[in-house]
Amino acid sequence: MGGRFIPLLLVLLTSAFVSQAQPSLSVSADRAEASLGETIAVRFLLQRSSDTEGFIPPAFKGFTVVHGPDTRLEVVNVRGQKVSTVTFDYLLKPERTGILEIAIAYARVDGQTVYSMPLYIRVSEKATRN
Repeated sequence: MGGRFIPLLLVLLTSAFVSQAQPSLSVSADRAEASLGETIAVRFLLQRSSDTEGFIPPAFKGFTVVHGPDTRLEVVNVRGQKVSTVTFDYLLKPERTGILEIAIAYARVDGQTVYSMPLYIRVSEKATRN
């Protein structure tokens, strides 16, 4: 058993290292609930890339783009390694009530395509906070 454990551990560690070196695209919002008339700040984060031209945002159906994208390129230190990160910030205003989807965005990076997950925002008629 010990003879097979070491090679398996090496494969797992190698695949974890390789996956960490791959570009990724994520999305976040400053709130999960909003009311009509409020703005929502949405950020797409492209890690391990400095390519700002390959980013394709979603159509933002059900939202008006009030501002954006504001694009920022940073090099951050992650576990002793310099990692390029690009952020794409938007301010959105919902056009209707219900659960609205911010569809996937994608980016083409070094011959490969990375995708964000969809994001859902619950929009009501009245204010969601005091």
